[in-house]
Amino acid sequence: MFNKQLMNMTEAAAYVGVSYSMMQKWVKGGLIPVRKFGRSYVMLKCHVDLFLESLSFKPF
Repeated sequence: MFNKQLMNMTEAAAYVGVSYSMMQKWVKGGLIPVRKFGRSYVMLKCHVDLFLESLSFKPF
């Protein structure tokens, strides 16, 4: 069950609907926390969701 919450960079980019390079920019900028797993980076889906929520418009 826990594995379904982990995403690699390609899966996360497809989930959000952005390019791989945009996802890399967000990760390198520290906007989405990741962990190195072998030769890949993985992230939790909940961290991606929190980042997306932070981008949404919030009226005053």
